[in-house]
Amino acid sequence: MKESDNKNLAVAYFLLISCGCLGIHRFYLGKNISGILFIILAYSGLAFSPAIVFVAIWLIIDIFLLPKFVKSVNTFKYSLI
Repeated sequence: MKESDNKNLAVAYFLLISCGCLGIHRFYLGKNISGILFIILAYSGLAFSPAIVFVAIWLIIDIFLLPKFVKSVNTFKYSLI
């Protein structure tokens, strides 16, 4: 496995900060189902305020979980070799 295949924590944080409510950082880390949930909740939050509050809380939690997610994805890739 090449070092360039690893997911980068800085990129994950950039995606979280720049387009977090769309869940792009989750797609980057291969967490596609929760990424889709982010998109659904964000768009439903436009019409239903409590949903956007839930997205905001989830984003705050992700700020602290991102290092663990990146390490997990990179470790999993190495275990497949």
